[in-house]
Amino acid sequence: MKIRLIVWLAITVLTSLVEGQFEYFTDDPPDDYFKRKSLDDCPIRFYWDMDKFNVHYAFGGVRAVRGEFQHMAAIGWNNSGSIKYLCGGSLITSRFVLTAAHCVADGEGKPPVTVRLGDTNLNSTEDVQFSQQVRIKALKRHPQYRFSRKYYDIALIELEEEVKFNEAICPACLWLEENAPTEQMNAVGFGVTGFGEELSPTLQKVNLSEIDKDDCLRRLPKNSRALPEGLVQSQFCAASDHQDTCEGDSGGPLQIERLDVNNVMVPLIAGVVSFGTPCTEGSTGVYTRVAAYRDWIEKETARSFSYSTCARTSGCHTRKHVRSNIDSPPSAPFHRVGLLW
Repeated sequence: MKIRLIVWLAITVLTSLVEGQFEYFTDDPPDDYFKRKSLDDCPIRFYWDMDKFNVHYAFGGVRAVRGEFQHMAAIGWNNSGSIKYLCGGSLITSRFVLTAAHCVADGEGKPPVTVRLGDTNLNSTEDVQFSQQVRIKALKRHPQYRFSRKYYDIALIELEEEVKFNEAICPACLWLEENAPTEQMNAVGFGVTGFGEELSPTLQKVNLSEIDKDDCLRRLPKNSRALPEGLVQSQFCAASDHQDTCEGDSGGPLQIERLDVNNVMVPLIAGVVSFGTPCTEGSTGVYTRVAAYRDWIEKETARSFSYSTCARTSGCHTRKHVRSNIDSPPSAPFHRVGLLW
C-alpha cells in the first residue's frame, strides 16, 4: 500500500495552556517536537491535554468531570435504608458491567443490589439529569475465583434493564493485546483519597504506568496463601510515585483511549482494580488483565468485543470528539488516515 504523507507546517506561534493561563512562545519548537515515537503519541503531540482543565481535588487524585469516563459505574449495597457504594465497575454493554470478582459480596457476604451510572458526585444532585440507577439482575463471578485467593478476580454484573446512553453514559471497549499498554493509563474510582481516609463522594482519576513483575513482587507483602503461584500472566502491576488506586476503587477500570477514524476517543479497559499495597506515596496496585478473559466475557455477554465490532456497535454517539490544535489554512489539502489501533 502506498501512503502519501503531506505535512503542512505553518506554525508561527505555539500556545500552551498551563495552570489555566496562556503562555506564548515565539521561538522555535524543541528539536524533537516533530520526531515520531510511535503511533500512540498522536494525542500527546497534536491534541489538547484534557488534564490541564481539571483541578486537583485530593492527594494523588484529580477530579473527573461529567462525560469524561462515561462507562464508570458505582456498585452499591443496601446499608440501613440507604445505598453505600463500595466498588467500581465499567459498563461494557447496555446490560453488563465489568468488575472484580471480590466485589460480588461485601465483608459480611452480602451481594450488591444496584449500579449507578453517569454520576461524578454521589453526594450531590449535579448530575441527576444524566445519571441512572439500575438494579442488579445477576452476578457472574469467574468460575475459578476463590475468595481466599487473588487469582481470576473478574466478574460481570447483569442489569435488570438496558441502560439508556447519553452524554454521561456510554460503554467502553476492551484492550485485547497480550501485554498492557506501554503508555500511562487512567484508573478511576470513588475510593478513599489516602490511607485511612473516607470514601470520596466525587469521581477521581490517577495516572499509572505498568511496572516490572519482579519489582512488583518485591513491593507486595509476602502472602503465600493468597498468591501461592506469585503473580501470573492474567495479572499485571501499575504504579506512580504519587498516585494509586485505593480501598473502594476495586473493580474499577484501568484504561487508555484510542482515536478512531471519526476522531472519536474510544476508551479501552486494560485492567480491573484487584488489590495492592496501602495507598501512600510509592504504593503499588495489582490489576486483572482483561485480555486474558476475553473468551469468558464474550461467552457470558453473548457478543464480540473485537475492536472494530465494539467501536461500531456500541450504539453510543456521545463519546469525546478530539480536534487537532494545529490548524491548516483554508487552501491546504485535506487528508484523512483511518487507524483502528
